[in-house]
Amino acid sequence: MQLPILLLGGDRALIKACVEHHVPVTVAFGPVTRDGRGDPLVHPLVTPVFTEDPARPELVLAALRRANADCRFAAVLSTDEFCQVAVGVLGVHLGARAISPETALRFRDKALQKRIVADAGIRVAGSTVIDDIRAIPHTLEIPKPFGVVKPVAGAGTTATVIVRDRSELDHYAAGQCRAEPAQRTYLLEEFVEGEEWVADGLVIDGELEFLALSRYQATCLSTVNNGRPLCEWSFDPTTDADVYALATPTVRCVLQALGLVQGVFHMELFHEADTESVVLGECASRRGGALTHEMVLAKFAVDLATEALLAGLGRGRKIAPTIRQSFVGMTYLPCPPGILLDAPVAEELAEFPGVLHAQIDTPIGATVSGLANTSARLGAVLIAAASTEDFLQRVDNVLKWTVDRTTVAPPDATRRELADLGRRVVRC
Repeated sequence: MQLPILLLGGDRALIKACVEHHVPVTVAFGPVTRDGRGDPLVHPLVTPVFTEDPARPELVLAALRRANADCRFAAVLSTDEFCQVAVGVLGVHLGARAISPETALRFRDKALQKRIVADAGIRVAGSTVIDDIRAIPHTLEIPKPFGVVKPVAGAGTTATVIVRDRSELDHYAAGQCRAEPAQRTYLLEEFVEGEEWVADGLVIDGELEFLALSRYQATCLSTVNNGRPLCEWSFDPTTDADVYALATPTVRCVLQALGLVQGVFHMELFHEADTESVVLGECASRRGGALTHEMVLAKFAVDLATEALLAGLGRGRKIAPTIRQSFVGMTYLPCPPGILLDAPVAEELAEFPGVLHAQIDTPIGATVSGLANTSARLGAVLIAAASTEDFLQRVDNVLKWTVDRTTVAPPDATRRELADLGRRVVRC
């Protein structure tokens, strides 16, 4: 009888892959899943177990015991960035297949990751660890012309900013101490110029089996700093063969240096046009966020959730992509800060030319903080087009239409303004 896998977090694509491949799955999910899209799929093969935090092994084990869940598992997996080390620890404890804790740590801790990659001769931005943001050494120097500071093991460009001098670093530190008092260790990096490229793919038995390359319209840091929604599109292996030729050797070397043996990955690179070279940004031992799953499926007919499941079970396979000839990309839909009163629905967005997939992620009544990181959004849309220009025009049309039909009550709105907004929502 097939042993179940233990999934940390409520990744719906991976749960769907389990059901389609008749693999029982115990889903240890937390408040983010329950309060977001709701409990995992109801299905005979799916056993949901609520835990306060799926990234903490002790809480996962306690929840399993309280639920009288069978703790024999074939594998432990997760798409959640913050659960990767927990996957390794639980895999060892439960005697299940999983990424090793040491390998997971190399992907999670960006300071450790950059040191290992640099030692392997791969270009990466220079960095300095700030052990305690409350006690920054007076001798710490800011890289010229400016540096980038962020949590040492964060995600989604959260709390990532440019600092030009010590006063800006101290101001950032004071703000972080108030906002995230328990978070103390940060990374100060050199700023790297150039386009930001993305590599998503699969490793089987230590070898790069599949690679999909894409690029952001603007770097993640620039996107957040300018309050713009994230926009990304795929490179084509034929028409963009030069991009694949340039990036693939670096991708392969990074994965080998970090020791990934089985599973999917998400990597960000910077392309320096003047030197025609690539510099590692960061790499994660999980599937990419945003609409990575949908974009790779649309462009290459490769289901990364299914491949992650099979690789995790030791059943990784050769992949023969079927490449879609049309241009494929995605954009987030922006939402200004405040209380969301009205917004389009996914079915309306799906009627736009070229839209392959549309989703609204923020429910009516939610308090929106604005584009504070690359994960912030009203929703997201996947679009096929004839060219880059055609794609960007379609993105522009969708964004303008969405903004015109989104109503938000600003945090400082007066009673008169709220009444006017209410009448506008009723008219819509």
